[in-house]
Amino acid sequence: MSASDLADLRRALDDLLSQPGPDDPIGRAKHRALTAAIICEAFGRRDMEATLVGGGAIEFHAPGAYATDDLDLIVVGGPGVSTRQAAAGVFGDLGFTRRGRHWERDGLFVELPGQSLDDPVDEHVLGGYVLRVVKPEVVLADRIVGFKHWRYTAYGLQAISMLAAFGDALDEAWLLKRLKREDAVDAYRALSEVEAAGRRVTEAELRAVLERVETNAGRPPEPKRTVGRKKRR
Repeated sequence: MSASDLADLRRALDDLLSQPGPDDPIGRAKHRALTAAIICEAFGRRDMEATLVGGGAIEFHAPGAYATDDLDLIVVGGPGVSTRQAAAGVFGDLGFTRRGRHWERDGLFVELPGQSLDDPVDEHVLGGYVLRVVKPEVVLADRIVGFKHWRYTAYGLQAISMLAAFGDALDEAWLLKRLKREDAVDAYRALSEVEAAGRRVTEAELRAVLERVETNAGRPPEPKRTVGRKKRR
């Protein structure tokens, strides 16, 4: 295909990225999400399906919990489509340049970390473009697992911020199923208790949570406690 089928999307990106983005978390998240939606639309026109994952998905679902200049997209090609080669054509026609494992333009970096996706997805219409993004429980589970098994306290803080943002809208049944598979239900319970306290969380407290979870590993699970959370977006 020629670049003409993406010409309008190239112009839309030109306009969007030529202006300074908003400084507030919600405005920034909307700006970044619209950028991702335009790119996803471009892949759709080339018979591929792109989905926003990772930090960009966190910023979309919980503005203020995380901010990133990178977009991670899982791109799945249709039958007979060479995803890697086709993706290079899409990015080139949108004005991106290859920088190592990223595609870059105007300070925006896009990475394609995989070519398959089994996680549940939401679709949102932004500016007339459809943005596919993994459901909030997916990115929350990733951060809880990383907090426990990789000992990334920053992930614990992000998980707490997401718990506060999602509140009772959280699909806990799905989340618990994923976390049980990853042996991280205990970390979820501990972080939920910290979030419910509603106080500022310190690095020392997060490390104490990690130590408590590790100390209790292998003990019989305590009865489930239902923590009522109101959505605080």
